[in-house]
Amino acid sequence: GRGHGEGDDEDKDSDKARHDDDTKDRPEKAADADRVRALTARSNDDDKDDHEKGAKLRQVKARVSDPDRTFLVQASWRAGIGCPTGAKTFNGTTTSPFTDLACQTGDSKDQRNQGLLLAKTGPGSTDASASAELRGVKGIKSLTELGYDIRKPLAASDARGSHCATSPRFVITTKTGMQTVSCNALTVTATGAGWLRLRWTIGGISDVLAISIVFNDGQDAAPDNFGAAVLDNIDVNGTLVGRSGGDGDEGDGDKDKKDGDKHGDDKDKAKESGDKEHERKDDGDKDKEDDD
Repeated sequence: GRGHGEGDDEDKDSDKARHDDDTKDRPEKAADADRVRALTARSNDDDKDDHEKGAKLRQVKARVSDPDRTFLVQASWRAGIGCPTGAKTFNGTTTSPFTDLACQTGDSKDQRNQGLLLAKTGPGSTDASASAELRGVKGIKSLTELGYDIRKPLAASDARGSHCATSPRFVITTKTGMQTVSCNALTVTATGAGWLRLRWTIGGISDVLAISIVFNDGQDAAPDNFGAAVLDNIDVNGTLVGRSGGDGDEGDGDKDKKDGDKHGDDKDKAKESGDKEHERKDDGDKDKEDDD
């Protein structure tokens, strides 16, 4: 598995763009639009050189949007949960090579079998989501392939394993609009021992500005009622990223976890600072009392 894990609050963005022509899908699509606008704004500076160096997938950064601090969502790259490519098993005596048939190709820089965990606890109506920002894609002229490996047996419709329905879905923003590709719209191209390789190859999308993966289905969503998915080897036009790092970076899952767990952490830091100030005041009062 491989990508980059950070979690930034999107409080300011969550109240924007609540409109869509399709009344039935309005809340979900509006929420997607909010996230994409925020991700696009954040990625402008980082992607400004892509036209010179060639636009392609370079990094997958895990994020959470939890404006009300529910702590019911999580997005992070974790070692040991990805689809194994060139891994090894050990039975106490013998070491053997191990590659799942679903991911015979993967991110060659992933040395720790990382996987991308996206989870939402409770009902899907909660205004919170787990997501991943695909970096480096701004400027792709023709989008012909999207996909990922998902920890799930046999078929995408199987009730076992990771959730695969409207989430996790790709949200693609172009110069002319926005399009979504849901997990249940992807095609299985390889099946392994508990993993599926899923792909979308319809194409026809040009002038890409931003791509993200959004997970906001809760535990009330069929067919699995699981509310979580483990992904690996995120694919854009044949480039795979399956670890918490960018080009030339082996990734640091622990740092990414720290960076990714931001559910209104600024308030926590302020409270912590206030607590420390209070402790210093208490210590000063105690010293004065001792002097007396």
